[in-house]
Amino acid sequence: MNSLGFDQVYQYVHDNLDHFHTARLESLRNLDMRRLTQKNPYLYCARNVWSANDIIKDMMGACLAGNEEEILGRFLGELAIFVCAQTMGGHKSTTAGLDLEFVGVDGVYYIVAIKSGPNWGNSSQKARLVNSFRLATRRLHEWQPGRLVQPTLGICYGKTRTSRMKQGYLKVAGQNFWSLISGSRTLYTEIVGLVGYQATQKSDANNAYAQERVHLENKLTAEFLSQYCLASGAIDWEKLVEASSPNYDLDKVLDLQMP
Repeated sequence: MNSLGFDQVYQYVHDNLDHFHTARLESLRNLDMRRLTQKNPYLYCARNVWSANDIIKDMMGACLAGNEEEILGRFLGELAIFVCAQTMGGHKSTTAGLDLEFVGVDGVYYIVAIKSGPNWGNSSQKARLVNSFRLATRRLHEWQPGRLVQPTLGICYGKTRTSRMKQGYLKVAGQNFWSLISGSRTLYTEIVGLVGYQATQKSDANNAYAQERVHLENKLTAEFLSQYCLASGAIDWEKLVEASSPNYDLDKVLDLQMP
């Protein structure tokens, strides 16, 4: 195992965090009323929200937060591959559904799927991951008979304890994951310091994003008032629900007669 130089990680974060800001701004620019009105209208009605601007801000926040987490998740996954390449000679996996392969300090060949956080995937996605582990393990055993292979789910943040799952893979999260691929128990906190520092250096990008977000919020609020509010200014909940859920085709499928 090679030691990881702090300067190497610093340079990687410096060179690649721009992609996060670019993708984040693009995600904002792709946001429109059609996407916003796919959010659950019953939730806002149940919360008795009266303000069009409050609804737009909440819908925008929900859409953008999910997009930003996905974008940053990709960044962290690529950072993990970079770190492991420096320390363990790791490389990007060629198996669909997996991200990283390396030989650990224990001599075990690790095949890793990297996820940004602990709450990922539905049952079908998890079943596909197990199948990817099986395919990669079989390939490696054909290539190197007798090689000890450890399928691993690596999660970039979270306090989930390390465990061996009944499907045969190892689950490591947070500090344990970064320690496994780098040999450093402190890397997970050093990374957030680097990301935070670089974020403060991107004042122009942050200001441009904040300005565009406010402008879009104003534009979408005006559209919402025009399309989903009554002449009195009250929200037209029925029309808002109709924007998110119209799909009636039961009469074609079940031969029903309904008003």
